[in-house]
Amino acid sequence: MLVVGGGGGGGTRSFNSGAGGGGAGSFIEHSATLSTGSYTITVGAGGAAGTSGTNSNGSNGSSSTLTGTGVSITANGGGGGNAKDLDGSDGGSGGGAGASWTGSQDPTFGGSPVTYTGDGTEYANDGGGSTGVASAALRAAGGGGGAGSVGGAGAVGGSSVAGDGGDGRTWLDGVTYAGGGGGSAGVSGTAGGGGSGGGGSGAINANAASGSANTGSGGGGCTGNSYSAGNGGSGVVIVRYLL
Repeated sequence: MLVVGGGGGGGTRSFNSGAGGGGAGSFIEHSATLSTGSYTITVGAGGAAGTSGTNSNGSNGSSSTLTGTGVSITANGGGGGNAKDLDGSDGGSGGGAGASWTGSQDPTFGGSPVTYTGDGTEYANDGGGSTGVASAALRAAGGGGGAGSVGGAGAVGGSSVAGDGGDGRTWLDGVTYAGGGGGSAGVSGTAGGGGSGGGGSGAINANAASGSANTGSGGGGCTGNSYSAGNGGSGVVIVRYLL
């Protein structure tokens, strides 16, 4: 069995500075012998992106579940990517942090996976953080965490590069799920790419990409008035069995 929560939405920054990418939903795999009976399956929706033209955070994705006799799995939705000065949201995998905007350029930190206590083995990682820098145009945000790796941190210096989304994880069907969304950066920087498995890429003065449907991947963060961050991708539940 595979259960993946919905991906987190990317954050939005109206001008300059960067917003974090959404974290992937929790990726949980489990092997069990199921009894004949009824089972309840819920596929989590992806989280909404931050509102266009504002400084706003992406929403967490919704949980996916598989419950019934002898099995209880809840894959948490990914953490939303956040806007200026804010740490990424905790979730399945953590959302990326918004770039620091304070005068002291204090660092911000990526969100973390929430504790899982159900059946199966969970794969989830932290979102990327951001180190402050004096020039607003160079402030880069972190990427959302993926099932296979942590989200990249926003790098600063002579130019700035936002963190890539963390890579997803490949399941028994050969498909990769649960990639993190890439962060965005100030107008003189470079946006981060989406993680493998369907993570949305970040964008600067353009619309960011949403996480791919039915992968539980995070949406990309966005910088720029009148442009949109990416929504998180919906989750997935797969039950594989022998005939």
